Amino acid sequence: MRAAFAHSYGAPSVITLATDVPMPIPGPEQLLIRVHSTTVNPADCKQRSGNLKLVMKHSFPLAFGQDFAGIVESAPPTSQFKRGDEVYGCTAPRNGCGAEYVAVYEREVVRKPVTLAWDVAAATPTAACTAYRGVVTVGKATEGMRVLVHGASGGVGSAMVQIARRGCGCTVWGTSGPTNRQYVESIGVVAVLDHSQPLASALATAANTPADIHFDLILDAVGGDDLYAASLPFLAKGGRCV
Repeated sequence: MRAAFAHSYGAPSVITLATDVPMPIPGPEQLLIRVHSTTVNPADCKQRSGNLKLVMKHSFPLAFGQDFAGIVESAPPTSQFKRGDEVYGCTAPRNGCGAEYVAVYEREVVRKPVTLAWDVAAATPTAACTAYRGVVTVGKATEGMRVLVHGASGGVGSAMVQIARRGCGCTVWGTSGPTNRQYVESIGVVAVLDHSQPLASALATAANTPADIHFDLILDAVGGDDLYAASLPFLAKGGRCV
């Protein structure tokens, strides 16, 4: 099969396309997936560069990539899936999705809805699961909360917006650049804050925003100590910053 292999840590140039890679042999509890689409997440780039080598051990050569969307090629007799099923999922932290075939466990797979495009399905698992953990598992969002999402137009941020609003019944504000304003509004943000402005100034001029607004939950999909410090004055008593 073809696979995008890295033989060491380093810049993107360490990844090369190989055309004669042996196909993975699925274990007795694994499915073999013919990969249609995969993704490159920040986590993939950090692993490739070696930035995570103290916490994640890799054996080379290695096909990176932890998200996939594809078609079941084979499945165990007891599996709920069968050959030909369209699925998507995540192999983290094992990687291997940057190849034509990948062996996965059933717990790592869900069926792909017919209405979900292949590339969208492949782009969903890592970003959406990260968002869910922030909004629900750690953030404990509940109906009626006021929520601020930093980086609302990004992969994780846009999923946070939709989970908080549509899944938990929250009212959501979000930071973004001007070019993504229309998109962020379309997914349910009540007011888009220009991320190039100081947060206090952006909130002071934002529509649909009370003058004394404080948030029950602040979700940071951007990162950085300065942004965290700027957010704290707008955190409600008992609120969470994730």
